Amino acid sequence: MSRVNVLAAICMASASVAPGQTTDAVDVRSALDAAANQMNLGDPDRALAELGKVEAVEPRNPWLHYLRGLAHHQLGEPYQAMESFDRAAEELLALGSPDAELSSAIEAAREKSRRQVFSLSLRLGLFYDSNVTFSGGGTTGEFISGEEDGRFGTRVQLDFAPIKNRMEELAWGLRLTDVWNFSVEDYNEQDYGGYVRYTRRFEERWSADFVYDYDSYLLGNDSFLSNHGLSPRLNYHWPIRDSEIRLDTTSLAYRIEARDFLFETASELDRDGFANSLEVTQSVHLGRGLDRNRFNELFAGYRVEYVATQGTEFDRLGNSVFVEFALPLVNPLLPDRECTLNLHADWQFDDYRNDSVYDFKGRKREDVITSVMAVLSQQVFHEARRGELIFHAILGWSDYESNVETADLGHPFDYDKIVAGFQIEWRF
Repeated sequence: MSRVNVLAAICMASASVAPGQTTDAVDVRSALDAAANQMNLGDPDRALAELGKVEAVEPRNPWLHYLRGLAHHQLGEPYQAMESFDRAAEELLALGSPDAELSSAIEAAREKSRRQVFSLSLRLGLFYDSNVTFSGGGTTGEFISGEEDGRFGTRVQLDFAPIKNRMEELAWGLRLTDVWNFSVEDYNEQDYGGYVRYTRRFEERWSADFVYDYDSYLLGNDSFLSNHGLSPRLNYHWPIRDSEIRLDTTSLAYRIEARDFLFETASELDRDGFANSLEVTQSVHLGRGLDRNRFNELFAGYRVEYVATQGTEFDRLGNSVFVEFALPLVNPLLPDRECTLNLHADWQFDDYRNDSVYDFKGRKREDVITSVMAVLSQQVFHEARRGELIFHAILGWSDYESNVETADLGHPFDYDKIVAGFQIEWRF
């Protein structure tokens, strides 16, 4: 429930008072209104203080426990939030559930908190690929089929956080991705992976997290890559202001990957080794979207990466700039369901450190990679107890440019591709 709806509905809070209670309803509504305003201003602690005044006179008021749950959710305390939402539902039920809107809001809010500690998603998709390629493990352009093909893909993701509060979080997750090409079977892909993340908030505005993740890639049903990654990150959380445009989170992250390519190759083409990268990102709220209950969001960043291998061909220094926009829309056919347009653009500049064995002049390889993708996501079904069903329409274009030229004047690493298709996603 949005802030506007919360404040509008608070005037009905006195109807939720248990029989036999005789309190000053105006004072209760005033305290509930003040608590909702404090949360809107980004101060849930003050909201909890206001709600303490309500508890002193109406400890069984469902609105008290509902708003307390929202405050704990905003503080990053989903377990306490769910306890408050459960208490709100119990008190409302004891009154004979006189407020259907509040009952629905409690259920929806509890679902959001539950997803912070446990979530499961499944994606199924069909795509057209104008140039089937494989770029697992940070490699780009080494395997090119030059054929167009259809693709079917699935992805399963499970996330669980046994510890999550305002000061720390411990979470782990598992993922399984499969992509099958209709004709170019040599480029079927599988990724079995998982992660463990620990986050610690050590100041009001500062937090740090440390992530370990592992991926095992298969290409054409054969082992291709085993990848271990470690990534510490430092985050600054900007104060929440009652403003249409505001900064959200600034992050600085370092990542090291240990890559083991599981196939035989010539010594100069050996890509086993380490990749180190440094990344800075910024997220921004850019005013309310066409769906006035949600904000337009911007996420942008810069990454520098150095890859050192046991061979000579694939040592490189890369620089990337990327930007993402999330634009909430309103679908007139489904006005009560969330609709979002996500736009992503990425520019990558790779300078290889040694002379290329592919280039007949023996020059150092230089690549410029441009990628643009648009994803239109429409929520089709949403029920707290059954999850939600989302339809994704996807259109992407990538352009690869390289200075490598073979003896027959070929340019094997110059190509572009279009990927278009759709996915059906179920989230719980």
